[in-house]
Parts: sequence; C-alpha cells; structure tokens
Amino acid sequence: MYTIFLGSSSVSMFTLIRHKDFIIRKFKGASIMGIVKEENSIRKQILKIISKYYQKIRRIFFCFGEVDLHFGYFHNLINRGIDMDTDKNKNFDTLSRNYLEFIDSLDFGRKCEKIIIGPFPNCELEINDVLRKQKNYNVIDMNVTKSSLKPGIFHKLEYKYQKSRFLKFHSLLHKYCLQYQYKFISTKRVCLNKNLDVKKCLVHKYNKLNIHLNWEPMIQELVNACGFKFIHFDKNFLKKKQLLFYDKREQRNQARKKENTKLEKKTAKKMVTRQKKFSLKREKKE
Repeated sequence: MYTIFLGSSSVSMFTLIRHKDFIIRKFKGASIMGIVKEENSIRKQILKIISKYYQKIRRIFFCFGEVDLHFGYFHNLINRGIDMDTDKNKNFDTLSRNYLEFIDSLDFGRKCEKIIIGPFPNCELEINDVLRKQKNYNVIDMNVTKSSLKPGIFHKLEYKYQKSRFLKFHSLLHKYCLQYQYKFISTKRVCLNKNLDVKKCLVHKYNKLNIHLNWEPMIQELVNACGFKFIHFDKNFLKKKQLLFYDKREQRNQARKKENTKLEKKTAKKMVTRQKKFSLKREKKE
C-alpha cells in the first residue's frame, strides 16, 4: 500500500524521505485556482495518478496553496485588478471550499486517508523586494514599480498584510478540513515562531526572494506532524543536502553571469556594427 504526496514545488522536500512505499509527484507552478477547474491539465494528471494506484493508496497528502498565496494573489491584484481579500467570486474562502470539495470528490476504491498540508509562508520582505520576487517568477511585468501601482494596491504589499493573508488562508483551509473531517497539517506550527514570523533557520541565507523556505531544518518537524514519527533524519545528512543546494545555486548563478556577459558582448558588437553601417550610409549620401 502506498503513501502519495501531491503538490506544487514544495512537495519535493518529501524526497528527503527514503521509503519504497512513498510516491512524491511535483507539479511545478500548480495552484488550487487551477486544479479545481475540470479542464485543468494538472487536475487530469492527478486523476491519472489516482487511477494508476487505484485501491493501492493507504493515505494521500495534498500540498497546494503556496502558488495561490504568493503568486496568484499578486497576479490578480496587479495584473487584473482583482483583490482576493474582498472579491465576491475570487477569494480565499471560496478557494478553500472548492479545494476541499475537489479532494472530497476523489474516489480511491477503498478507505483512504486524505490529508491536507497547509500553505507555506514566506519570510518578511519590503515592498520593492515583493515586486522583484514577482518579476523574477514572471508573475508581473518588469516595468511595474511602486509608483506605477494603482491607488489602494500599494499597502497590500506590506509585510503585515502578507502575514495576515497567510494566517487567514491557513485558518480557512483548517476550517473546511474540519467540516469534511480530514486531517490538516498546520504549517503555522511548523514554520512560525511565537511572534508569528518565519523561523530564522528557515529563511534562505542568500536569497530571500525564493518562494521556498529552507527544507532541511523543517523536514523533521513536518514529517512528525504528518504522523511519521518513526522516520528520523541524520543531521549531518541534512546539512550536506543544504550545502549541496547552496553549491548548486552558486554554480547556476555563475553560469547565468557568463551567459549574461556573452549576451552583453554580442549586443555591444551589434550596436557597433549598426553604428558603422549608419555612418557609412551617411558618408555615401554626403
């Protein structure tokens, strides 16, 4: 019998677990807004996975919501003028309810425990960093600045609103899990300190703009909350994994710098060539 983890990118942290009966499926960029729609391609992939392991699933974890909270909200607010805090049709209450309705509709052919993992919070960011983050992930146009934002939007980017939005979404998902009698894994307990800020050990050392928190310092507590107290991680193993992550990230950054330098040189050469051609044309006319 299998234990399946389905979710957006953060579900990949469960690959740190080495267990033959654990299946982890990541859907990059997947949102609750998407999977609750019948025509959604990721929803169809989820249904295929369930069909493949029909009657062989003991428990299934759903780890979605991070994309809606940290990207979908700003896409709707800045690009479409829809405020998910107040909109009648697109709001976190409707989103949470539709999500649980979808999960409840899934048929596994036998008694299967359905477990919902709450969305993961993000660390404190200044407004300019919030905009930079959205641009880095191609959520908003590169030309968007603080001064170009419409009135009434600016304050929504402040950290206190980001924090309250996470807490609201988290509590709504918990509320609907109670209604449907599904277990809810509180990411608030795992990720936040007494002041309801992200724990320092979970903040990326070199890149606060990453949508993900540090997985290695979090995984043991999260796995315990999921009910797998028999799984124990070696601290040295987790440290090595984290160092490897930072090394790979540095390698990617160096590779990007080289590519950018090449592009800059090519662009500079093209500009020089154009100027020469333009000068020659002028000389011929004269």
